[in-house]
Amino acid sequence: MTASSALRTAFLRLTKKHQTLTTLRRGETMQSIIRVRTTAFALFCLGAFAAVAQVRNQDAVRWYNTGVNEKDPQKAVAAYEKALALDSTFTEALFAIGYAYNNQKDFARAEGYLRRASRIESGKGKGDLKAKILFELSNSHFGAGDLNASAEALRQAKVSASDDKLKTNIVFKLARVLCQQNLFQEALYELRERRQQDSKNKDSFDSFISLVENEIAAAQTRVAENTAAKPEAAPPLQPQLSDSQTTLTQAAAPSVSQPVKMAEQAIEDLYLQALGYETANNLEMSAATYENLLQQSPNYKDARMRLQTVQRRLIEKQIALEAEQKYTEGLAALRVSDWLGAIASFEKTLELKPDFSEARQRLQESQKRLDQENTDEILARYYTEGLSAMRRGDLGRCLVAFEKVRKLDPNYREVAALLAQVESEIQSQRLSAIPQAVPRTASPVVDSLYYAALKFLQQNDWKRAVVTLEKLRILSPDNSEVARLLAQARMNLSFASAEMASVDVSNDTRKILTTAGAVLAVIVLPFLFIFIFSPSVRARLHLLMGDFHGASRIYERMLTQKPTRVELYPALANIYLLSGRRDENAMKVYKTVLQLDLPFQNREQINAVFTQHYLSNGRSDNDTIKALESAIQIELNRKSARRES
Repeated sequence: MTASSALRTAFLRLTKKHQTLTTLRRGETMQSIIRVRTTAFALFCLGAFAAVAQVRNQDAVRWYNTGVNEKDPQKAVAAYEKALALDSTFTEALFAIGYAYNNQKDFARAEGYLRRASRIESGKGKGDLKAKILFELSNSHFGAGDLNASAEALRQAKVSASDDKLKTNIVFKLARVLCQQNLFQEALYELRERRQQDSKNKDSFDSFISLVENEIAAAQTRVAENTAAKPEAAPPLQPQLSDSQTTLTQAAAPSVSQPVKMAEQAIEDLYLQALGYETANNLEMSAATYENLLQQSPNYKDARMRLQTVQRRLIEKQIALEAEQKYTEGLAALRVSDWLGAIASFEKTLELKPDFSEARQRLQESQKRLDQENTDEILARYYTEGLSAMRRGDLGRCLVAFEKVRKLDPNYREVAALLAQVESEIQSQRLSAIPQAVPRTASPVVDSLYYAALKFLQQNDWKRAVVTLEKLRILSPDNSEVARLLAQARMNLSFASAEMASVDVSNDTRKILTTAGAVLAVIVLPFLFIFIFSPSVRARLHLLMGDFHGASRIYERMLTQKPTRVELYPALANIYLLSGRRDENAMKVYKTVLQLDLPFQNREQINAVFTQHYLSNGRSDNDTIKALESAIQIELNRKSARRES
């Protein structure tokens, strides 16, 4: 028999039960209605789940269908377990196992599986599937004797359900549980509310409502009889009766005054109002109403227990909202490539809500992206370190750095070609390394030339200083101090030979020159003022006076006004070198000189300063790497030209 035909048969039986309802004894009628409704509901759930399972993993579905068709409960449960092994979120299989254990009266194990199914569905909002799971969970609580938990699960199921038949079955079961707790007024409230919404089952509701009203009337009669038999021992509240029966007793007693009745009715109205808010999932208003009620009647019915339940649900709701907020923050961080921020947000989301599968997937994606980015940073750092070592001539360290890059990514930039070149140079050095390569007289000659160059510099004899330092540079090409002194001497020589060359005038001709100057002053003076106040001349005057800061400001102003005058960059770079500038502005000027390959005498020194600055700051961006590659290429070209010459 298929699930749909079984469902139709169950509802036919339900109709037949309704027709014979009036012939049953009053004590069994209520149980009969709920039993029939429960049977039909269970068949309805299994039929619906069989359809839903078709969208699952095919292997898991096959095991699930095997369990559905299996008549032996133990074998059916084993088949469902295999389906769960293939798909741990197979809520239909979890429900089927819970339903099977409920039938076997193993309510504790049934509750475990049904709670798992409920947690999986809780992240998907409302829905009939969630309502059906909660309904069966209420059966587990009911079988275990926990009527309060059973009623709470049914209330949640009623809020989640959207199908009319499903809601009606849930309300019937909820009314039964409430009657078991002697909460007849609340049961009446639930039945009457649903009766107005479901016109097709008004007869069933009327029958159930009539039974509940009869129970209330019987309770009132019993209370009245007990009060009449023992008037002296009839206090306002009877300890042996439930709260609802006590309320009914007070309502039926003729000795209670009208104000007391009105106060009790007001409390009852508050209770029903709070219950309505709770049913509608308006937890804030429900908690406030319950608190107001308990201030007036601290022990009224189960209001205190309900308040605790609502407060717990409020906390869960706040946690869910916070988890959603963290998830949104994680998505925002993911969009801007903030992998660490995204990981922190998604981890916090899973800490608040461990079953948030989307957050777990996003967390894995963020961690993967971070690992990839870290790899790129490591590659760039080793590659830059290799380029710097290559420029310094430290071939051993260069080889180690490039080898690390090749192990991580053999196709990274030009690492393969550079590594081959470094290995070739190392091999060449090994073959050409002979003791006679450096003469024994090199050290005394170098020392002599060095002291001579210092003497010429002190005497401002720039030309002889340049010649001496050029010789030193040939003998000691790696000496940075020689390169620095040579750059300074060349700069001073260029200034001295341009406009600031000194002329010795003898005492005999001084008067003649003075007279001639006075005559020519009227003619030459305007042109002289224009010449003196030109920016280039003023900059050179500042340099001759040792005012590097003033000279650099003039060149910077000129570049600001006309950025395209690239011929100014070498002069400004030279001033920065002489003044020891290592800030970002100076680095930009150095980088421009290197990238544009502008004519510059102290290129080796500027290369060393530029590379050292960026490596010490941990910079390995594309511009830096390109500048290093360009500098290395220029150096290689120069070496090749020297070998050919």
